[in-house]
Amino acid sequence: MDRDRAEIGQLIGKRCIYLPRADAFETADAVFWNQPPLRSYWHKTTSYHAQREGLFRFLGIEDDPGPKHYAALAAAIVEDNPGGLAGLPHQQMAYAQCLERIAHAAADPAEDADAVLELLDGVPFLLTQALTFAHSDEVVWCDLPRLAEPFGEDLSDVLVTPPFDRTAAGALFHRLDVAALSTAVRLTIAGLDNERADPDAAEAIRRRAFLLLWLAPSADAAAALSGVLRKLTVSRVGALTQRAEFLNGENPIMSPTMAVDAFYDPHEVRVYAKVADDDVEPDWSAVFAHLFASVFQGGEMVDLPALILSAVVVVTAASEHAAERALQQAGFRRPELPDEDVEVDPEDEADPESPTYDWGMDPIGPAPSDAEAGDAAAETAAAPDASAPDTAAPDAPQLAPPPAASPSPAPPPDPSSPGAGTPPGQGRTPPGEDDPVPTNRPTPGAPGTPPATVRTQRMLAYVTQRPAKPAAAPGSQAPYDNPIDEAAMQAALAFERKAGRGPVRQSHTNKGYDIVSTDPATGERRLIEVKGLENAWTARGVKVTRTQFATAQHHGEAFWLYVVENAQDTHAQLLTPLRNPFDKVEEYWFDHLWREAAEQAVKGPDILVQPGARLRHKHFGLGTVEKATQRGAILDLVIAFADSKKSLPFSKEMELVP
Repeated sequence: MDRDRAEIGQLIGKRCIYLPRADAFETADAVFWNQPPLRSYWHKTTSYHAQREGLFRFLGIEDDPGPKHYAALAAAIVEDNPGGLAGLPHQQMAYAQCLERIAHAAADPAEDADAVLELLDGVPFLLTQALTFAHSDEVVWCDLPRLAEPFGEDLSDVLVTPPFDRTAAGALFHRLDVAALSTAVRLTIAGLDNERADPDAAEAIRRRAFLLLWLAPSADAAAALSGVLRKLTVSRVGALTQRAEFLNGENPIMSPTMAVDAFYDPHEVRVYAKVADDDVEPDWSAVFAHLFASVFQGGEMVDLPALILSAVVVVTAASEHAAERALQQAGFRRPELPDEDVEVDPEDEADPESPTYDWGMDPIGPAPSDAEAGDAAAETAAAPDASAPDTAAPDAPQLAPPPAASPSPAPPPDPSSPGAGTPPGQGRTPPGEDDPVPTNRPTPGAPGTPPATVRTQRMLAYVTQRPAKPAAAPGSQAPYDNPIDEAAMQAALAFERKAGRGPVRQSHTNKGYDIVSTDPATGERRLIEVKGLENAWTARGVKVTRTQFATAQHHGEAFWLYVVENAQDTHAQLLTPLRNPFDKVEEYWFDHLWREAAEQAVKGPDILVQPGARLRHKHFGLGTVEKATQRGAILDLVIAFADSKKSLPFSKEMELVP
């Protein structure tokens, strides 16, 4: 029986499937049990095949076309039409369907995209705007059509513009290492006049900077945008023209000059906005189109039009709370920024008058104990619910859902988990903007307080950078510039004095703790780090730096964390002293994004499939690996079966035998 299967197996991949209606033989990948699309290329089985279903399934006939079938058909279309598809609308339609299915496979983690693309290895299967075929290293994909407009038809033979969604297109071209047009075009200002600074526009952007970071498609993109927004300036101009240069090796192509409504200069970190009347706001869509195109340059997975529209809503919303609600309703979540110290730019450090902004990016620390989780759940019960109907915020603008392309999106809040429904910007609302928050934290275990639960949502960490101030002299007790921090510090000092201890405020340059407080009776010292909050302490948490964490680890029980809620409100102020909270943590969890910090990631087959390994092939039966060679993403194997030796790529048709 095994010998018969092996002999029949030699027909796999050959034109051995007879089709009575066509009176022709086809390969199994062109015949399906269900009615397929593209009937000019694919066929449905007949009753003859159904009577011998086991045989024809063994030969490879499947129920419906999959990504591999579309890849094989795309290769066949290229082979049949080497000169391109100009004047062939039927073939253009079939090709477009194939490429779209291949792209969606590249974007779907459940698909074996490498095996699909292997069928196209060496095939010039990318169709340019000139309707000619080209290899992946000969083209760029048009991720931003507006960048191609100045060149007219000059780039048509190198530009690929797929007629389907950008998410799938980005995934495909990322796998193929096809450069994005945004990385191949350099924009320069050709001319401008009547330039004048627009501090109001810059302030409008910076005031909503933290919410704009929600739009970043990745942690790296959020970090890049964060650095830009801190320094961004805006200039108004009466007229503005730009020139585009396509950097194509030794022969760059220059476009004619063209009038534009905005231009972003990454070297000056400045946006130029064409505004005819000083009483009119800039064209925000043009401003963010140029800004995001530069900051997210080469981000193949970015749906810029959706991000631009969302940014306009954020900046023009009536209040920060309204903008935040709009983002939440559209499905955006807080960004994930690296939890590390950020160096201050020397230019910022040299400017003591540079304004500072609290961007509301306090990190959330390690998972709390059951009691602390109960506190967080209690806060949530009193906090506005972001998932409630929109009647809670009638001024909240409506946004389209965030692009599915955003890599590693934070999961939506679980209404049953602590902190769900608490607006991330709570406690950061600028004066004059209504953002209702609870003024007192319920006591754990009190009536009406939700039971303590274990927090299961991911712990996210954020960092904030402020321009450096001149260092205070050793022992200086100058007040903080931030009135919230200063009020919290005064509360902590008063608490220590009332307890009979002698608190000594530390210099601003002492990064490990703020106060050293000594008990005169016992000599016991408290090294106190003070955290001040404008409103209530929510599930969002308070920030602790790496240096403060190390200080707590070193000093143990002598380290204290004092959290002062409602710091500036004498009536609602609440101070919570915690002795070395890190000592109370049982576990630290690391989410999937930590893969990016790894030096190496090795797939199972690369470890287990070695010479001598035994595996079973779906068609050829049991075999022994004689040679294993890694070729890019493909693991090529030489396998000795019972009656033959074959060279095959490792695939889902194989399984290891212990």
